[in-house]
Amino acid sequence: MTGKKNTARPWLTLAAAGATGAILLNGVAAPVHAAAPRATVALQGAGSTFVAPLMQGKWIPGFTKQHSNVQISYNPTGSGTGISLWSAGSTDFAASDALLSSTQEAKAKTTCNSDVIKLPVTIGAVALFYNLPGVQSGIKLTPDIVAKIFLGQIKEWGDLRIQRLNPGLKLPMRPIYVVHRSDGSGTTFILTNYLSQISKTWAGQVGSGATVNWPTGSGAKGSAGVSAVVAQTQGAIGYADLAYAIKNKLNYASVQNKSGKYVAPGIASATAAANSFAGSMPSDLQQIIVNSPAAGAYPITGYSYMFLCRGLSGDKGHTLVDFATYVVTKGQSDAPSLYYAPLPKSVQDKDVAAINRVLIH
Repeated sequence: MTGKKNTARPWLTLAAAGATGAILLNGVAAPVHAAAPRATVALQGAGSTFVAPLMQGKWIPGFTKQHSNVQISYNPTGSGTGISLWSAGSTDFAASDALLSSTQEAKAKTTCNSDVIKLPVTIGAVALFYNLPGVQSGIKLTPDIVAKIFLGQIKEWGDLRIQRLNPGLKLPMRPIYVVHRSDGSGTTFILTNYLSQISKTWAGQVGSGATVNWPTGSGAKGSAGVSAVVAQTQGAIGYADLAYAIKNKLNYASVQNKSGKYVAPGIASATAAANSFAGSMPSDLQQIIVNSPAAGAYPITGYSYMFLCRGLSGDKGHTLVDFATYVVTKGQSDAPSLYYAPLPKSVQDKDVAAINRVLIH
């Protein structure tokens, strides 16, 4: 941390509320402090709609139940807006399913007056869900067909290329209506990275990112918005975390993975994808895990992240560290109930080691 005064986040320079020590958690030192802060502490976060069900439904209630003096609000603005708010100093943390770009990181470092910490917090499968009366979950799609649907090159569900993969289904000659995100989205980041890996045409014409120029379809805001439009539109196909598909009772596809297996989105298939890449996770913990070679892996899988400043102190800094530690350790047991996959043990350990570098000691 530099010696410059931080004007965007005055709480960064407050003196620590109590002595800080360390305990071993899963074999890795986790930060603790002698006495929990007694004053009310409020934290604000924003970003990913992908992780919102877990953040709002499990992690925040679970943590604040144990810390009655803490209030945490989370606004599911979409990953892009969440990063912008955090890097401008308007929130204490951001959640994102898109990796932090070098430009975003540079801006955040200026506001933080320090380095930033990037923590994978859960793993989710991006389901391709559809509204096709009479067709249940499990329609088979190859990577080539997925790309051609989102490119607008396959326009009807009864197209022979889809029908040949699904001989037991009677697919109607109904137009395919693509629904995509209209806002900056980490879910879009995951899907478009997958499409860029499996389709040279997509990579050359559209590319990957939290926002892209979609060649077909119409946009809706947030995962909830995409899910709602698909639920209301016969013939529609969209994408979001599996939790949104299940909540909205939407059927979803099994996608052929790199090893040739047709795999449905789920906890086990997302775990298989993450495990296949865990041994090569970079030092900054940012990793794309689409198109895994593992036989049981669902190919459109990604991490969701928390981003926070390094060099925190004071009640707010300690509380944010405690919350992040809870999320990546004890909070992982909440993931399966909402169809997310818990982090591999090796990734939890890397997270805790990174969190140990957050506070000013």
